[in-house]
Amino acid sequence: MKSFILAVGLCFAALCVSACKTKQAEPADSIVLETGRQSSHSVYFDIAPGPAAGGSTLLLASYSAEGKVAKFKIELDQGEEVAGTKTFPVNMVVGGGAFIAERGSDASAMLASLEAALQARKMPEHVKRVERLAFRYTIFGRNQTRDADGGFHGVPPGSWTAMKIFMPATDPDEDDCEVFLNFDATAGKGEFSQKDVLSGDEVLRKLATVL
Repeated sequence: MKSFILAVGLCFAALCVSACKTKQAEPADSIVLETGRQSSHSVYFDIAPGPAAGGSTLLLASYSAEGKVAKFKIELDQGEEVAGTKTFPVNMVVGGGAFIAERGSDASAMLASLEAALQARKMPEHVKRVERLAFRYTIFGRNQTRDADGGFHGVPPGSWTAMKIFMPATDPDEDDCEVFLNFDATAGKGEFSQKDVLSGDEVLRKLATVL
């Protein structure tokens, strides 16, 4: 966990572009968290709350297109709060979660959309399905408002949760692959959004096993 928190701290500077520009001049709730991209680099899906216990969160997710419906669950544990610093005065929550496969899911249309949004080079082949795909997460902000450029901010407060997930790469010698997973439980919307083009193929390969 300590090494994961350290890694989160190192990458946090790259996310808080507004904070980098203004240093301590801005209060924490006015920092724009650039954890989303324009719609061409995002895939939106529907979510509904599911039964959860022990402080965890369970979201029932679905994506419908071209007469095909992808169904999956998103599970998030309670996580652990990490205090911000003077340079980046935003508290974060780090923890673990998982995607859970659903019977009868047809994710072919969703994977095609993800291929384009993540700028993956090709669709994965010979995919071995799994029932559960674990990940680590970092929540950068809750009760966030989404702006037109895809960023998130706390003023005025909204209902988005802005977060990034880390999934182990297929090759154990490679770094974790990363993708933004943001959601608005009030509006019933979730989003996969590109973190960087280098992660596109690996993210798509991992998600194809469980969606």
